[in-house]
Amino acid sequence: MAQAKKALIHCLKSLGPKDRFGVVDFATGVGSLESALLPATKENVARALRYVDTLEAAGGTNIEGALSEALPMLKGNGENVPMLFFLTDGLPTVGSTDVQGILRAAQEKNKDLKARIFAFGVGNDVNTLLLDKLAEANRGARDYVRPEEDIEHKVSSLYQKVSRPALTDVRLEWDGIEVSQATPKQGGDLFYGSELLVMGALSPAARA
Repeated sequence: MAQAKKALIHCLKSLGPKDRFGVVDFATGVGSLESALLPATKENVARALRYVDTLEAAGGTNIEGALSEALPMLKGNGENVPMLFFLTDGLPTVGSTDVQGILRAAQEKNKDLKARIFAFGVGNDVNTLLLDKLAEANRGARDYVRPEEDIEHKVSSLYQKVSRPALTDVRLEWDGIEVSQATPKQGGDLFYGSELLVMGALSPAARA
């Protein structure tokens, strides 16, 4: 919990003046700083830092409730790319504990938002299936952090990268070439300092 709070504090302190943000905490129940995103003013960031300082590890893990609370906050995000950083042990114990049910509910709430979900599994007993599928289905990424590793470093490194999107919803057109089995199938994002890898199979005629 201490590591996760440090990572969250780093993200809050790195917000830019045009950013908006929210904080959702979850255990047996679900809480939030506010029910809507806040502009990243100095006053709001300071208030969020005080909120994070009060968080403690207690109770169960209400993953479905946390996602249901957080995703609707991203509606009407203007020109900003909607992103959700999800830190958890990935083992739902409160609310729905069905992996497929949680994934379906998240995709339904995210259908129109198109938010990118970046999942971080913390600890040795992590539901990798849930977090892998959650990130994959929502155009994000996932990583895992063991107790002896530095979660603050991993989260802050990703945050620094995705905070500077160069292109979003990239689409490729194969001009006069027949391509099958292209992956990723949906448009990806390209961030400064990163690359976008697309793989596919050329038709025999294209290879000739």
